[in-house]
Amino acid sequence: MNVNAEKRIFKDFNISAFPTVMFDGGQSVEVGAGSVPEAQAQYASSISTCSERTVPNIDLLLSFDWLGDSRIKVNVTIRNNDPTDYSGYLKVYVTETVSSMGWRYADNTPYTFPFLDYAFNESVYVSAGTALQDSTIWDGNEHSDGYGNYFNKLTRGNISLIGAVFNPQVHPAFSYPPADNPFKAFYVDEAAAVWTNLPPDVPCNPVPEDKAVVLDLYSDLNWSGGDSNYFDKVTYDVYFGRTNPPPFVVTQTSTTYDPDLIETGRTYYWRIVSRNNQGDSTAGPVWSFFFIARGDCDGNGNINVADLLYLINYLFRSGPAPHPIKVADVDCDDYETVNDVVYLINYLFKSGIPPACGF
Repeated sequence: MNVNAEKRIFKDFNISAFPTVMFDGGQSVEVGAGSVPEAQAQYASSISTCSERTVPNIDLLLSFDWLGDSRIKVNVTIRNNDPTDYSGYLKVYVTETVSSMGWRYADNTPYTFPFLDYAFNESVYVSAGTALQDSTIWDGNEHSDGYGNYFNKLTRGNISLIGAVFNPQVHPAFSYPPADNPFKAFYVDEAAAVWTNLPPDVPCNPVPEDKAVVLDLYSDLNWSGGDSNYFDKVTYDVYFGRTNPPPFVVTQTSTTYDPDLIETGRTYYWRIVSRNNQGDSTAGPVWSFFFIARGDCDGNGNINVADLLYLINYLFRSGPAPHPIKVADVDCDDYETVNDVVYLINYLFKSGIPPACGF
């Protein structure tokens, strides 16, 4: 998929099988995942072993500035807290939280944290008690996978930078322990990672549309939500009612809400607040709609004889038109005629079907 990753895998680590997990730059190597409990035990043991290694007292600080158009300014600081000078090797890997390149596993799920290319890949020297600062512009329009595909789909919310300072001492290691596929291991003295945690997306695309006049409310309210950060989970606080601002009613994961029974001839207000599992929230605007049931020709919130008289007065005596006019289309044929009068009489006096399209 990517020649930069291919070189790292086969040149730096001489990988022999997938999956392989390298701990501490190769101090410990685990080939194959096994079952979940087995893998957890293996990984825990390797982490414990690596944590016992004495390392120089250095700090790595990593950040980036989003410049737009797939360009970032990568900033690094290596602080040497020891009384002796430090030399090592700095690598900063540019990855995406989830691949925008179409790279996918066999089950069609996208690659997560795929390595694109280096922002830094160089030797470093930091005098005792001092700090080394550096920055570089990394432009996805100038870096490619080696097959003519540039990393120009990079977005601010999908960037993850991983940095490591490697010790210069060479240790013989094997990518297939105990003695197969040798490589030169450089242990990690310090590491850091940084990404952008964006708040949830602003709720949008309300259905019904804002300030709509709704004649047949027999379906759920809908909206669009989500979060630009791939791994964030989003819930929605739903506010709904006849007052502005509307009262809170429920927290849910769905982007649909059933308002249940509501009254005709009323204006309803609703609002969605999105929340993610990082503690961030984004409030949408207050939307409204006016619900008037078909047949409520006088708009007083009831369907009764007064509506029948109102419709007759409009059709035969030049009386005022119902507002909206479609409220008089009780038989749902897109016209307001004597057939609607007959339909309304049948509903009111002969237990006919209620005037609501879609039932």
